[in-house]
Amino acid sequence: MFVVFGLTRKTVCKCLTRIRPRTESRLKVVLPEDLGSSLMDGVVLCHLANHIRPRSVGSIHVPSPAVPKLSMAKCRRNVENFLDACRKIGVPEVRPDLTSTVQQDSLLSELGVV
Repeated sequence: MFVVFGLTRKTVCKCLTRIRPRTESRLKVVLPEDLGSSLMDGVVLCHLANHIRPRSVGSIHVPSPAVPKLSMAKCRRNVENFLDACRKIGVPEVRPDLTSTVQQDSLLSELGVV
């Protein structure tokens, strides 16, 4: 079974579908159809954090024409920088042990997704 931070694949897909238009309009970008893979390298996440609070992520590793795919280390660093920025901004950390539907719905409503 696919579970991310205690959320099922269906719930994660629902969240991603709802945040896509907001993210695209705020960052003035068009995200690929497979949103999960576009978030995996952390580049969009870091830009989103910087949009919310400028300079909250000081360094973002981005692909270049010469090296179009980031190494796993650079992807991991981007995601770590994003998570650090979220903590600085005041986003509460999500516990990965939330597995029941009631807890998922509660978490999503706290996040403003449902």
